[in-house]
Amino acid sequence: MRFLLLVLVGAGVLVPFRPVRAGEDALPAEVAKALETVLSMQADLVETCEEIRRLTVSVANLQIPKKDGEPIEGEAPRRVSGGSGVLVERKRRIWVITNVHVVLGADAIQVITFDGQRRDVLVHDQIPLYDIALLSFPKQPRDLDAYTLNPSKIKASRELQEGAWVVATGNPFFLATDGKPVTTLGVVSGKDRILGAGFLYGSAIQHDAEVNPGNSGGPLWNRRGDLVGINGMISIRPGAGARANTGASFSIPIHQVAAFLTAMIDQGTNAAAGFLGLQVKTAVDAQGNPRGAEVVKVHEKSPVGGSAKKGLRQGDVIQVIWGFGENHRIHTASDITNLLSLCRVGTFLKIKYKRGNRFYEWSGRLPARPKGRR
Repeated sequence: MRFLLLVLVGAGVLVPFRPVRAGEDALPAEVAKALETVLSMQADLVETCEEIRRLTVSVANLQIPKKDGEPIEGEAPRRVSGGSGVLVERKRRIWVITNVHVVLGADAIQVITFDGQRRDVLVHDQIPLYDIALLSFPKQPRDLDAYTLNPSKIKASRELQEGAWVVATGNPFFLATDGKPVTTLGVVSGKDRILGAGFLYGSAIQHDAEVNPGNSGGPLWNRRGDLVGINGMISIRPGAGARANTGASFSIPIHQVAAFLTAMIDQGTNAAAGFLGLQVKTAVDAQGNPRGAEVVKVHEKSPVGGSAKKGLRQGDVIQVIWGFGENHRIHTASDITNLLSLCRVGTFLKIKYKRGNRFYEWSGRLPARPKGRR
């Protein structure tokens, strides 16, 4: 006797289930079709996971044992922490994208690829504010060409919709040190989240694919195998003991990483986060509806500051920012944080703001952030 359990919810149809006995007719057509669709989706997902796991690496943060500040002779480097990363190809070279906090303080770094090999890598460049790090191989590993993400598979995370399936691959709790990444499935729970815990995450993707310590720096994929984000933070329950996922995971959107990637590879002067130097809050009208971002404070080195008659000052309300070829309507303070997370040094912006009953405009390029400023 075979048993079949099916609940169809997509079309609002509930199909009772019962034992299917030998000699009985085949399943009802609508049930058979639904089952075929589910099995086909599962097969596609399994195929996708097989591909994306080969593009995922484990990252080992190594420290050299020292005594009185000097390396101890004969002592091999020890893994003190680590995380995950993803292989990408740019300018005929292979790179690894990961988080800054994964490689922070390392004396040496190794990645473990899908074939189980340990390979030395270096920090090529990084955007510390946004927790984005780019690793390079001292000698290009040509045997990894087949395991490298095609640039066309890096898809704009702006296209993600809440409820869409996503897959996380990585090295949680160091379970993937043999090169075989752990795979988890979830859905997008929210977009444009802003978080700050040593690093600033703007436009972050919230999802519920299981992500735990060790997944940091690892990739987030859509169900077609397109790279859409880099996992970096999780929400933990205070007092819960060991750090573990509570159902809320956060990823840096890949369109933010892409905004810095070429500059990081070239290591030009614009491979750094731009600085606006404004502290803002959401301005509201008499009914409590958001109407822009009100300037609370202007940093002394802000490019938008100036005299009383020129530049922004406290009380001004920003309503539109032109950048990247289009106007961005500013409804809340979060809109500015999310937009700035895409801005490198040298990004040209045009800010339209209101002071009293009059409108003004500032335009210019963003400078580098002063040292010590977030």
